[in-house]
Amino acid sequence: MKIRELIKENIDVNRVNLKLLNYLHKNSVSKNSTDIYKILNKELYIDDKDIIGRVIKLYKNNPIGDDEIYDESINWVVLSENDYSNEVRAIAKSLNDDPELLTFRALTYDLETYNHIPTNTLYDVGTYDDLVNSIEKKIFQDDFNPFFFSLLEKYLTLNEEDLEYNIVEIIKEEVDGMNHYEMLRYIGGMTLTDFEYWEEVMKDYEVDLKTGYRNKNSLLKKIDKLESEKEIILQQIGDEEDTEEYSKYLDTIESKISGINDEYNKLLMYISNLEDEIESLREEQYPTIEDTIKKYTHYRHEEIYSDYTENPYDYIRQSGLSMDEVNESGLVEFDMVGLIKELISNAMESDYLKIEDINNQSYFVVTGFNALFQY
Repeated sequence: MKIRELIKENIDVNRVNLKLLNYLHKNSVSKNSTDIYKILNKELYIDDKDIIGRVIKLYKNNPIGDDEIYDESINWVVLSENDYSNEVRAIAKSLNDDPELLTFRALTYDLETYNHIPTNTLYDVGTYDDLVNSIEKKIFQDDFNPFFFSLLEKYLTLNEEDLEYNIVEIIKEEVDGMNHYEMLRYIGGMTLTDFEYWEEVMKDYEVDLKTGYRNKNSLLKKIDKLESEKEIILQQIGDEEDTEEYSKYLDTIESKISGINDEYNKLLMYISNLEDEIESLREEQYPTIEDTIKKYTHYRHEEIYSDYTENPYDYIRQSGLSMDEVNESGLVEFDMVGLIKELISNAMESDYLKIEDINNQSYFVVTGFNALFQY
């Protein structure tokens, strides 16, 4: 390592530091920060992060010969803070740790992930755009958390045109798979006993109505027959001198016609009342299958619409689409700006997220990316 790449700092090198440096040197510990940390923390049981960070920096940047020892005479040098990446410096500043204690680990959600050696805790760091892109990817993964959805649904609206089409298709499938009684029971709470009772009443009414029509026709025939007899008698009265007997017979026929007319009028009233009862029964208790389908369709439309608008999670889940596919399809519309602002605000209030300024660039440090979505 060239000296010009290092900067001398006022770093406190005391006897404890020298003993630890010589211990590491004697045991040929590698210059890897993690290896040095393990010896200091796990083997020598040192918990002070300042001591650990100082010794790691001194040991890595001030090599000596095999037969030499570390002492006060060494011209101590360490890495400048600028020799660490901005992301590492942002995490170190957020944790108030030495950047030497942070080592590169992997890539997650576009944010560089680091391993804080003492606690083995994951941290995510990046610019605001990195954070926004990461949140969007997390939201639209194939598997989404129903608990997180309770926050998400505050920022989405359902596409009314798609919703209407889907409701109509759902109802069509339901109607195809249900009989008359099942639809009546669903919309009116009708039991099978009720249904069978009204069905029996309807049959009785229809039998009575047919009987009434037959009796009506029978009475009309009787009246026609008597009227014919009456005409014959009237003709005979005009031809015969002795009309008294015919007159009595005519009175008898008139009386019979009058009686049958009274019976006929009563029968007409009975038939009319019976028809009204049947019509009322059909409309209120026992509608036709067509009327029942109309009523069921209207009832279910209101019910499904209310369910889906109040529980959009169920609507999306039943669509069979992933969150990413839902977003692409336009099934719902997201207020992504509002959602992300709330996530970031909640994360900062919970201390899951901090903002650090490094070289005039703001970096967002997240303590475990999934912590943003813990609701």
